[in-house]
Amino acid sequence: MAAPELDIQMYEGPGESDISESSSESSSEPASESEEEYDGDINDDLYDALAQDFKFNGSYFHRSRHPGAPNPGLTVAGIGSIGLPLSERDAKLLISRAAQAPFGKGDQTVVDTSVRDTWEIEPASISFRNPNWFTFVDEMAVNTVAATLGVTNYATKPRCELYKMLLYQPGSHTSKADGMFATVIFVLPSAFEGGQVHLSHAGRTSIIDVSQNSEFNTSVLAWYTDVVHEVKPILSGYRLALSYNLIHTSPNTTPPSLPDIDPMEDLRTILELWQDYLHMTDMIPKPPFFAYVLDHQYSQKDLNSGVAGLKGRDAHLLGLLRPVADELRFSICLANVKKTEKGSASEETPRCYRKRGRYDDLRTYDGSDEKETAEMGEIEETTLEISNLVKIGENGPVKLGGSHDLNPEALVPRDAFEGLRPDDSSYEGYMGNVSLAQTHEAMTLMLLIEVVRERGTMSVLNCAFSAEFEGKVSNTTPCTGYNRSVLILFRQEDEASVIMKVCGEGALLRTLDMANPPTLAAERAVKALLSGYSNATAVTLLGYANAWKRRDIWNSAFPWIGVSKLDTINTELGRALAIFSLGSIMPGIVQLVKREESLQKRMALVESISSLMGQEGSAAWKAHLTRDVFLTYHAADVADIPLLISMSQEQGYQLFQTAVLPVLAKEKGTYSFHIALAKALQSQYRKLSDAETEMKAIYISIMHECLTAAISHWQTIDLPVGSRNWVFPKTLAPLATTERIKELVSFSFSIDAAELCIALFESSKANNQLDIIVAVESRSKGTALPWLKGLKKTALESYSTSAASDVPALVSTLQEMNTDTIEKFSTQVEKFTKGAGVYEFLVELAKALNKWREVESQTMDDKRKDAIEDVILQCVASAAPQWETDTSEAKRQVQPTQTKGHNERVKCIAELADLCLSIGKLQPCVTLISSIFAELADKTLQLAHRCKEVHIPLMPMLKTILEKHGKKITDKPFDVFLAQTISVYLAHVLGATRFVKPPAWPPTLPIGCECADCKKLNAWFETSTPTINFNAVKTKKRLTHLEACIDKGKTKKLLATETRGYGMPLTFIVRKLPDAMKSVPWKEAQAAATSFLKSVVDGEELKALMGERYADVLSALKGEKRFQLALPAATAPATSTPDAAALSGTIAAGSAITTADSAAYIAHPPSSSTSGPLITSTPPAAGVKRKEREPPKNTIAVIDLT
Repeated sequence: MAAPELDIQMYEGPGESDISESSSESSSEPASESEEEYDGDINDDLYDALAQDFKFNGSYFHRSRHPGAPNPGLTVAGIGSIGLPLSERDAKLLISRAAQAPFGKGDQTVVDTSVRDTWEIEPASISFRNPNWFTFVDEMAVNTVAATLGVTNYATKPRCELYKMLLYQPGSHTSKADGMFATVIFVLPSAFEGGQVHLSHAGRTSIIDVSQNSEFNTSVLAWYTDVVHEVKPILSGYRLALSYNLIHTSPNTTPPSLPDIDPMEDLRTILELWQDYLHMTDMIPKPPFFAYVLDHQYSQKDLNSGVAGLKGRDAHLLGLLRPVADELRFSICLANVKKTEKGSASEETPRCYRKRGRYDDLRTYDGSDEKETAEMGEIEETTLEISNLVKIGENGPVKLGGSHDLNPEALVPRDAFEGLRPDDSSYEGYMGNVSLAQTHEAMTLMLLIEVVRERGTMSVLNCAFSAEFEGKVSNTTPCTGYNRSVLILFRQEDEASVIMKVCGEGALLRTLDMANPPTLAAERAVKALLSGYSNATAVTLLGYANAWKRRDIWNSAFPWIGVSKLDTINTELGRALAIFSLGSIMPGIVQLVKREESLQKRMALVESISSLMGQEGSAAWKAHLTRDVFLTYHAADVADIPLLISMSQEQGYQLFQTAVLPVLAKEKGTYSFHIALAKALQSQYRKLSDAETEMKAIYISIMHECLTAAISHWQTIDLPVGSRNWVFPKTLAPLATTERIKELVSFSFSIDAAELCIALFESSKANNQLDIIVAVESRSKGTALPWLKGLKKTALESYSTSAASDVPALVSTLQEMNTDTIEKFSTQVEKFTKGAGVYEFLVELAKALNKWREVESQTMDDKRKDAIEDVILQCVASAAPQWETDTSEAKRQVQPTQTKGHNERVKCIAELADLCLSIGKLQPCVTLISSIFAELADKTLQLAHRCKEVHIPLMPMLKTILEKHGKKITDKPFDVFLAQTISVYLAHVLGATRFVKPPAWPPTLPIGCECADCKKLNAWFETSTPTINFNAVKTKKRLTHLEACIDKGKTKKLLATETRGYGMPLTFIVRKLPDAMKSVPWKEAQAAATSFLKSVVDGEELKALMGERYADVLSALKGEKRFQLALPAATAPATSTPDAAALSGTIAAGSAITTADSAAYIAHPPSSSTSGPLITSTPPAAGVKRKEREPPKNTIAVIDLT
């Protein structure tokens, strides 16, 4: 049997079926202001209305169409077989055997054709020859009709019993007010028109029309017997129907019945309030819809099926809701909702998961098959997304698609996801050079190993032990998702805006009705589309505008068609001019031109439109539009400059200067445009003859304004056309800044407007002012500029860049300043204490100033010399503490405070010392050495490491520099520095190696003879190399000789020998035994210490330098006694606050700097000559006269080495 074709083309509403949308829209008016204010929560009230327990789970009627229903083989007594579809001849034969159908009136049965004009035949006169008919009737009654009517709770199936056969002829009709359980009507194939069945119950009405295609279809209608029904008159043809009674057969159960109260009454009240109440707007979410969570979750395929795809209570709810929604002008959609939670993984969550087995913390695979679930720690982000919308339409479901964030206030109920288990989980986070977001099942250890292999940080075998990898795996974001399906409600008047917002313009276009005149829904859709759409949508809307002859829609849509598509523009204009007049669509054309920013494209559009217009596109119209294009130009595109100049010549430069240029000057990020425009105008200016003085003046004036505009934008990058209203321009890179300064200064001089450099200077930041001075001086070529010296002084006073590249300009500027200004600059230098490039800057500045002072020493007065010397000394004093930090200008943008490598640090110290000696001032050297020893006060440093890294490589370099200047390293103040370095070296570098007495080699050493092999062997005895090999290629003679020499030398206790190989060649291996190797580290340390000392001093110098500690030095070098740094008594009085740079307070006895003795020594430094800082330095105060200063003193305290 063919499946039934459910007919959804039914009309349900409060009254007659022919109520139009426009009339229903206007039938309800807003509630008056005097009504009682709603104080509820619409979200909660909607949930209460939709989530209630609907006791009745069926409908009060059923209707379906069955094209494949079996022919019953109808036979009537006295007539015989009746053919189907019913013919007029058979209809008249049936009437001849039928009786007028009565109806019940009170306790009587009466015949009244004004109430029921129908013919009937009793079942006794009817028979069916086709046995399939009985099966069809039974299945329809029990499986389809009973289910629709909500009859599911029965012990025995309901029985469908033939009541009568009814024949309706033109004019026939019927009505019934009371009845039994249910009536089932089988409308047999017969051609007719009219005869709609009107049903009503509990305030709900439905109209069923089965006349369409009735000639070849069997339709089934059913309703509860207490439903008021009326059959409208047959307009033509005959309708033949079999009426069955659906009989309740289950004993001890109540027969099915309809509820007396509309189950949708509460929902109706809420929707009426939402529709009409003005003060509820603040309670409606944005976009204005609510999403009620259904009982079941549906796939996209199910949603696309609309009502037919729903199950159980969801289907029943939608069936009850649709009539109410239609009546109150609400739209219904189905959709899916996903809730996503992201956060941090809990500490108990394993680092990774595997579908078949688990790796605990990436180390041990336990082989289990249990699937783990990652635990969410703190939830950091929650999102709701609605997607896959399907509208439940009058003619079936309409797929809208789309996705959009869902307002949490729109979810009904708000806590719909609480207590639910997530449908999916994943990790999203950083893992090496890739980003993974996989579900738990897919996040296998093999995947992690593959990621590691790609990074090249470890092998597959040891990947789990990489600390770096573990840290990056743990830095992931757990993510859980919850999926549900929802029923969406919104007002029909909000339908266009909701679909546009959630699903996009394409979906909204699919809902548009081409009916003419346009429906109210179509008007709303067009209004929503006009608020923002693409070019393709604009073309579609133009089609609607033409069809509806709506020039307002055309003028609104045409500007969005896109000026780049000239063919499309010409096509649409041609279509429009066939419907509208040129004047009526002119606003749309003008707006289209204005929407294009490019001047070239604007004018191309004007030409194209003009050619299309023909005579209507007159020269006056074209001139008017061209002028409008010119006056509204604001793109400031370099590509438009030639056309802009040409149009300026046509429209008038005065108009350009007063109306266009001021607008262009306000556009952000347009430096390149304004400077290019100025240069293009200059090119035109040079073509003018000397007689055109007035025009030349205009050009000069415009170029002046262009340059002024360029100056206002010169410090920011250029912005692309179209992005200037929403992108904030970024600052230029230093190199580009310098190039623009040169360009602006050069152009200012080229148009005899050098004074514009003042505006450039004033608009610039302090770090660019010196560059402007350099550019001006370079361009002026000796020309006197009275304002330049003032700019130089300002630049000098505000200078704070500290870039080594600025040194030549700074010195040049200082040379023009008076002595007072130079003295003040010394105070500025004092502020350069740290930062990127500061060290290089200070050293280069000191060198340049010293060179200037030497060159002009014969002509310079003493006060000026002293002022320059103050700046030099301040430079050195400020640079000295920065020898440790990497502040090179090259790394200004990378890591401005990173520590220098030891080679760079040593070079810095040597460079400063060389500078001090060059200027003949040792005071800065005191500052330098003080800063070096201050580093030793840091208890976190290892003295041995610092000594190896800085002091040892520095000493030979320092010795060379001193010799260059005719001094010795044993001269003050360097002698104490050297003595302390030697002491620290002996105590913490040499002293860190345990002394082991060398083995007692036989007194016969050297052993053997003077042959090459014996010499090689004897030399090897003195090295730390554990083995030595001798090869014999042709004969064993040399190996036998070596073995005999070793035996003769009695070294068996210290050496072991071994011969490897069979035949030739052979290898004779000599290996030192452990006792012989124990002294190797000491011997190497001893050799290194001796080499270091020899590199800086000879024996006599060392003896004089170390004084009473010389014997201790020798003992330490021989390994007889470890060198100790002396400590004062712990009870020594503290006369002042300890200085962090006091070397005597930073070096403790033994090898550790953090001993308790050292701490005590810092707290109580020695008094008198051995107390206080090792080196002290106070930079000279700026501006203090040379004669008032005390001569520099050597304040390096001699440490007690006794």
